[in-house]
Amino acid sequence: MLRLQFSIYSDVLGWRLREGLKRVGVPLIVFWPIMMVCFIALAIWGMVAAKGGVMPENPPEPSPMTVKTFPQTHLWFLYLLLLLYTGMLAFRALLSLVWLKAGLGRLSDWALRPIGSI
Repeated sequence: MLRLQFSIYSDVLGWRLREGLKRVGVPLIVFWPIMMVCFIALAIWGMVAAKGGVMPENPPEPSPMTVKTFPQTHLWFLYLLLLLYTGMLAFRALLSLVWLKAGLGRLSDWALRPIGSI
C-alpha cells in the first residue's frame, strides 16, 4: 500500500514538475534573449541620443556577469515564480515522505472514509 501511494505521488510530482517547467521555464528561456536584444538596442540608442547623435568614444565597461548581476529585465517574475515553484515541490516531497512514514495517510483515510461515501 505504501509503495503504491508513493508511486502515485511520484507520478504526480513528475507531472507537476513538467507542467511547471513548460509554463514558466520555457517562456523565460525563449523571451529572455529577445528582451536582452531590445534592452541593448535601447541602451545604445540612449547613449547616442544623449551625445547629440554621436556614439561616445569611451562607453562604460560592462559589469561582469555573475548570479547577482544577471540581467533578468522584465522577466524577473518568471524567474521568481520558478524559484518558488521549485521550493514548493521540494517542500511537498518532504511533507509527503513524513506523512507516509508516520502512517498519517492510513489514519486520514480511516477518518475520512464516512465522508467519501456521501
